[in-house]
Amino acid sequence: MTTEKANTPLQTMLDAIDIGLSLEARGHTLRVWPDALLSEAMRTELTRWKWHIMDLLELRFVMAYSETLKRTVFFAEDEAVKNALVASGAKESSIYTLEELELLTKRNRESLISAKELSLLHEAKTLFNGRFTQTAITP
Repeated sequence: MTTEKANTPLQTMLDAIDIGLSLEARGHTLRVWPDALLSEAMRTELTRWKWHIMDLLELRFVMAYSETLKRTVFFAEDEAVKNALVASGAKESSIYTLEELELLTKRNRESLISAKELSLLHEAKTLFNGRFTQTAITP
């Protein structure tokens, strides 16, 4: 995605990472490197969203592109991190809390979750704007 389309702090951060930039929050400074990859357009977007991006960098989450789901998903420590990610532009259905991951892992130990089943579970979560609970993933 180009920086012209970035209109959220999260998307700006993802765009910066996609072009090879590293970001770090240090005090009141957002460090960005290497300079050679930092275009004026990206500099403008990073300046626009500086404080939001610095807040994101302090959160405990992991983001990964899922080949199975064909999208980026986020693994958030808790509901507070999930809410902060949503406020920064992430789709709620793309965020899995630690509690949800523990339930999915437990379910997978009991009966292996196939890639197709995982895709269906994710689609259901997206469609119903829901979350996984103990009873929701019981085979």
